[in-house]
Amino acid sequence: MGKIWLYPDLRVQYLMNFKKQEQLAILDIVEEHQNFLIQSWYEYFEND
Repeated sequence: MGKIWLYPDLRVQYLMNFKKQEQLAILDIVEEHQNFLIQSWYEYFEND
């Protein structure tokens, strides 16, 4: 389980039960797709 803030800066709130290597891989993936994730968030909640 984990929580990573995407905005204003990429920041880990917590990543539980992941090995250090897995945490780094997760952060790499999130960083690579950060703009897409933010855009998708706003598109989803725009219809609320």
